Amino acid sequence: MEYALWNDNGLTLRALHYGAIVTSIEIIDSEGKIDNISLGFRTFADYLDYSPYSGAHVGRVAGRRIVDD
Repeated sequence: MEYALWNDNGLTLRALHYGAIVTSIEIIDSEGKIDNISLGFRTFADYLDYSPYSGAHVGRVAGRRIVDD
């Protein structure tokens, strides 16, 4: 499943439920055109086949506290 967040300034962020992978960040450029400025694959299967952690923000260590002694 992919989620989309947007604001009134023309910014749209799309992310997958799989690791909160950011699939696109779309902004309006100075000429009024919408452009995607993020790197990523076109399909969910591509993430699984080529790079399952590309763009991920949540992973197997999420929620763990790092202790620095």
